[in-house]
Amino acid sequence: MAVTQRAAVPLQSSRLLAVAAGLLAICAVRGGVHLAPSIIEAGRRLLTLDGEGRRLLVYGNCNGRGYGYVRRVTEGIPLDRGRPRVRSVDEAYPSDLVLPEDDWNRESRVVIGIGFTEVEFHARLLASDGPAFTVVHRSGGCFTAVSPEILREGEDGGSRWHAWLARLRQLP
Repeated sequence: MAVTQRAAVPLQSSRLLAVAAGLLAICAVRGGVHLAPSIIEAGRRLLTLDGEGRRLLVYGNCNGRGYGYVRRVTEGIPLDRGRPRVRSVDEAYPSDLVLPEDDWNRESRVVIGIGFTEVEFHARLLASDGPAFTVVHRSGGCFTAVSPEILREGEDGGSRWHAWLARLRQLP
């Protein structure tokens, strides 16, 4: 019966393994140290923001899903026919969900566009809503367009549409 001997691990390969483990530990600690301030800052922002601030952070102002823009332009809008329709440049993520209520009744005479260039928004309006819409407010890549019917109603100084259009024209 032959006795087999195990080959001894050379001392040099053990050192190489220890050096590699040490370098890996240094990289992990260094990465954790660099990441810690941003993690702490993100946590602090989430803890100090109210619900509205968190929604703005997540859904964006006039970027992302346009929550801040939609919120600003729909304040004071007459709701007799529902909330306006919201169109997003990214059709995979509908922007209707940024509207505050779960009201699926949509006002067909008001369209809000998020993330468009002016040419893209006019092309989308022409394709889905018709050529008669007029852009009454623009902020960056966000637009609000209304039908001629609302423009006519807005000319009457006592109408609710007049007050909303006047407020809309004063927004930045």
